[in-house]
Order: sequence, then structure tokens, then C-alpha cells
Amino acid sequence: MRLKAPVRPCLGAGCGRLIETGRPRCEECETKARRTTDRGRGSSWRRGYDTDWIKLRTLYIRANPLCEDCLESDQLAATDEVHHKIPISDRPDLRLVWDNLRGLCKPCHSRITARTGGRRW
Repeated sequence: MRLKAPVRPCLGAGCGRLIETGRPRCEECETKARRTTDRGRGSSWRRGYDTDWIKLRTLYIRANPLCEDCLESDQLAATDEVHHKIPISDRPDLRLVWDNLRGLCKPCHSRITARTGGRRW
């Protein structure tokens, strides 16, 4: 017999639905929050991820196929993301500068952006 997870109220603004998952909000509130965030960010193209970026990203991953953070801690993981050491929002002129890039696996990139908003170096 499987025990049910304890229910708790959704933390979405004004929602209060009872949910069983480990997430803070129900699916509907999660979707609304994602849409709001995405609308405010603008398209990837407007944020500087255009054709020139895609070409540079491809070349960078070919040259750095392993996560640079994992390599520093003697682990191996494939590069999934190319991270800007100095964010484009701070220095748009460094958007396509090789030395401002770092190849990271998805977990490393997520950890950096969640903790620092992308600012690490």
C-alpha cells in the first residue's frame, strides 16, 4: 500500500489549492509564473542569442566538449551550455568574446545562474 504525500496549500498568489507535490506551486500557478517571466525577458534573439551567437556557441562546444567546472574537480561531464562569465546585460560588447565564455554541463550552469544570477567570475 502506497502512502499519499502530505497535502499543503499552493504558494501561488491567491491560489490556495491543496497540492501533494514537492513543488511550491500547483501546475497552473507554475505555468502562469513561467509565462510572466518569459514575457518580461524578451525573446532569446532580443537578449543577444542570434545567429552569430549560435555559430560561436557551436565552435566553443567543439573546442571545449567537457564541462570546465567538472574538469576542475576531476569529474567528466559533457558541455551542454556556454556561459557568459560577464553577463550580456552588464557588458553587451563581450557577447561574442571567446575569453568571456565557459563551457558547462546543465547542472553546473543551473547552479551558477540560480546562486549568482550568472555572475561568478
